[in-house]
Amino acid sequence: LAIAAAQTGAYEDADAYYQDLIRLDPAWSDPGTPDTLAWPDELKETLKQLAE
Repeated sequence: LAIAAAQTGAYEDADAYYQDLIRLDPAWSDPGTPDTLAWPDELKETLKQLAE
């Protein structure tokens, strides 16, 4: 949900969803975590932007 919200310009919602993700697993607060995923680069870049 965080990625979809960010990609549609709903940045406030994206941040809220990203914070939920961090509460579920604190590893998501590390901007390097998306690089460990076998996901398309566009999705990983969006997550990295949310981590900043």
